[in-house]
Amino acid sequence: INASGSGIVVYDNITKEVRCYFYSAPNWALSSTGTTYDAGTLAGNGAVTSVTTNQIAFIDDYYNTLKFMTRITGGFTVTPRVEIEDVSKPSLALITTSGSTWIAVVDNATDVLSADNSSCQQIGNTLSLGNLKNPSICTLDAGANSRIALIDAKTNTLRCYTFDGTDFSEVGQNKKIGGAGYEWQITQVSVNNIVVMDVYWGKIERWSFFGTSWTETG
Repeated sequence: INASGSGIVVYDNITKEVRCYFYSAPNWALSSTGTTYDAGTLAGNGAVTSVTTNQIAFIDDYYNTLKFMTRITGGFTVTPRVEIEDVSKPSLALITTSGSTWIAVVDNATDVLSADNSSCQQIGNTLSLGNLKNPSICTLDAGANSRIALIDAKTNTLRCYTFDGTDFSEVGQNKKIGGAGYEWQITQVSVNNIVVMDVYWGKIERWSFFGTSWTETG
């Protein structure tokens, strides 16, 4: 699940569909522009992130292809870009460096961060993260030089990373939080503020990053 314009975009691992929803009080409804995209019956664990108001990036761990999808009336136009080998339970987020926007990719198989641009050429160097479990990332802030937040279910640790166009670097102190060691989901709610969900316990926490340290704020 990821914010997209004034709504959200969701990938359903069961139906294998990408869907856009918008909120019109008091209900959520499917978007009339770009309602669903069928990822294929063999599609595996997937990840989506918004690129622009009407464009999203999508990848799953069966087809292993990073795709850019633009919402149009009744569906999406899809541009397959590049195959990324051996991904498992991938996670995507936007990260910006000096005004250029990349797609940050992390997955459960290789445990590395990498960045791809809109033509899906890898940018810079991958960063080895060690032996993680089900890592999840999201954009932490916006601007010319943005950061991403990362958490995984083995270390149960929140981390912040920046990307200079060549290398990823960890920023500030990481923060170990409680968890069942199964899976976390993470998303941004506002600048420097994220929500993490413990999938096993169904518990939601709100955390903020102030440049050097993480603080629970809800």
